[in-house]
Amino acid sequence: MHVSKWIPEKGSGHLFRPDILGIPMSSVIFGVAVYGEQKTPVHGHADSDEWFLVVDGVGNIETDGQPHVLSAGGIVYTPPYMWHSFQGHGGPFRILFGIYGWRTYTYPKEGEVVGYVEGRNAIVLSPQEARAKASRGKLSLTLLEPRNVGRANCLGVNYCLHAPNTVVEAHAHDVLEQVTYVASGRVRISVGEEQQMLSKDEAVYVPARAVHRFENGGNDPVAVVNAYYASRVLWKGNVETFLTKLDPRTKLSQIRYPSEI
Repeated sequence: MHVSKWIPEKGSGHLFRPDILGIPMSSVIFGVAVYGEQKTPVHGHADSDEWFLVVDGVGNIETDGQPHVLSAGGIVYTPPYMWHSFQGHGGPFRILFGIYGWRTYTYPKEGEVVGYVEGRNAIVLSPQEARAKASRGKLSLTLLEPRNVGRANCLGVNYCLHAPNTVVEAHAHDVLEQVTYVASGRVRISVGEEQQMLSKDEAVYVPARAVHRFENGGNDPVAVVNAYYASRVLWKGNVETFLTKLDPRTKLSQIRYPSEI
């Protein structure tokens, strides 16, 4: 069972990476980054798309010269080659980042102007703009998926909010690997024959075909972020069953988003 924890002393770094896990066929890269008030150098990745999800503070995530000031819960998706940089507002801010595939870093050439490139668009969303589904004490807020990214494959991401004393029964995904990061609360997670209690800022890697189960046995809600590899083909089958259907009894006005807990 691969579990990793972010602590302030770590600063920025990968929580999961195929070479660290010893899984050469894995596609999921997932980590935490902390940025201060000094703007970072502009860079891009020629071989991978990437998303950045703010978990603490307020910061500007600039894409191809366009600013996006976001607070906790906001997310930015960048396609391959898009220039991006980071800068905290009023102090440092912390993000999660997810990548499908490996990265090569590229930088603007001397004298190159960083600006809008036609056909290369970022996706910027808040939790309130996510596709929400709720059932049996679980709320799913899907932020990124193939149909809104517009790519044959991408690293999807969603919030899941689990009510107190609820269970996601044991299940497996035939060809879907994921990382589950605990944003708030405590949850008991089983992967195969192993189980562990995870708390805020801890994450677990769930390989494809691994039977896993989630149990919130406490009196408080638990919020997690799921990063998972999905393709258009998979989305028609296995991935769709991962999400829940809207419970007609759910009052959307009473929904509390993970960033609000």
